[in-house]
Amino acid sequence: MKKHFFRIAVILLVFAYSACAKRSDADETRTHDTMNGEENSADQSQAGAVTLTQELLDRYLETLPPFAHKAKDIGDNVNTIGAAQLGGGELVALLQAHGWDDPELFMDVHAKIWTLVPWLVASQNMKGQSAHMKKMIADQYEELFKDAGVSEGEKQLILANQDKLIKAVEEANK
Repeated sequence: MKKHFFRIAVILLVFAYSACAKRSDADETRTHDTMNGEENSADQSQAGAVTLTQELLDRYLETLPPFAHKAKDIGDNVNTIGAAQLGGGELVALLQAHGWDDPELFMDVHAKIWTLVPWLVASQNMKGQSAHMKKMIADQYEELFKDAGVSEGEKQLILANQDKLIKAVEEANK
């Protein structure tokens, strides 16, 4: 059981790191384009502006595996692709077929979920840690959540759906 959880934790951390890298790349693109006097509207949306609901989370978890498989089939990576790179084509069609009329909303939900995943993994691994260590880690995540616009309700939503999230990630990685 512990070995299984560790494998899932590694998968989730890889996804989380990649999602953060995607967001960072999008921010760099937006900064570069703005410096050139251009606005990159596809990258202007922020994950903090999205409020996760059970409906959005369920739709995301249903969409993630086929989206990841399609991205892999066409040579992209779901972890590094940003809303600006979606453009049109097969990925947008797949998102629309799953009820995502706005592909940017899918990417914002993706970014917000993967902001929460490292916290989820850390909270699972906190058992046996000192109170000081738990507080230090909790404080670091609270600052991250504040910056990302993550609410307590969204954290609880991810906790309540962690098994579904793990299952979707496993399916996406097949």
